[in-house]
Amino acid sequence: MANAIFLAPAGSKVGLTSICFGLISEWNNSVDKSLDLIRKSSHLEPLNFIPASLAKQLLNQGEEQDLLEQVVASYKKIEEDYDIIIVEGLYTNNKMSFSAQLNMKIARAIDAEVVFATSMLNLNFEELNSLLEMTTRIHDGISHPKILGCIVNYVNFHAKDETTTTKNLLHTESQEIITKKLLEKKCNIFKDGTFSLFGVIPWNASLSAPRTFDVANFLGSNYLHPGNIKKRRVSEIIPGVSTVANVCNKLKPGSLLLVSGDRENIILGACMVALNGVNLAGIVLTDGMLPKAEILQLCKSAMLT
Repeated sequence: MANAIFLAPAGSKVGLTSICFGLISEWNNSVDKSLDLIRKSSHLEPLNFIPASLAKQLLNQGEEQDLLEQVVASYKKIEEDYDIIIVEGLYTNNKMSFSAQLNMKIARAIDAEVVFATSMLNLNFEELNSLLEMTTRIHDGISHPKILGCIVNYVNFHAKDETTTTKNLLHTESQEIITKKLLEKKCNIFKDGTFSLFGVIPWNASLSAPRTFDVANFLGSNYLHPGNIKKRRVSEIIPGVSTVANVCNKLKPGSLLLVSGDRENIILGACMVALNGVNLAGIVLTDGMLPKAEILQLCKSAMLT
């Protein structure tokens, strides 16, 4: 019989699906967007989700029990096939005010242990502690044997991102680096060990940037040379509409250059930048034009970087 882990959000914008998928990867077992992500990134076949629109409709019609029975029925189909089953809860927001209570009832219905996913975006230690206390109270409090602990996402967002907002700065007591040990010390909810902090996930701006591969697929592009297209990430897009010097001066690691295929001087300049150790995200040739074969031959060494 499987051990069910119900991953419930505490707050909004917590990266619930990313944390859920991270747990799957960590345990090496193998939703809308969640299903697509798991199918594309692993050999697993997750259960089909119950759309939020249907859940809301059933609740509005007073058929909550029917909804819970559908959830339990889906869960029972796979209960005997796995040791651990991760259940991703519903997001909580103003448009889905019912989701927090429904998460609690689903967790109870499948007899799951509950782990909360939360984040430190725009929160200080005291506010994070209050959020966790309020959310766990809905699930009968931290003393309940099924309430295990939480995972905190977006840690040190203020300390590492140059685009830090004024609100982030105002909500931060200091610019100290937040660690798991520091959170356990600053937040009272962790102090007696009843409610565990299983992990903290540091903010990494590069992971929010799309891969060059994803951009190319979105554009429906053909490849002249794919290179490390699945590993390079696009941090900024640079239009090649200025002089060679001005365009090349803007090229940095992660830059994706958009340039007409007949602007061979800019293409060669970008290749020189790449040969000097700058890991560009790539070059997109526009206007349906390609550089001459002789130019592409000169670019060959840069393409190998």
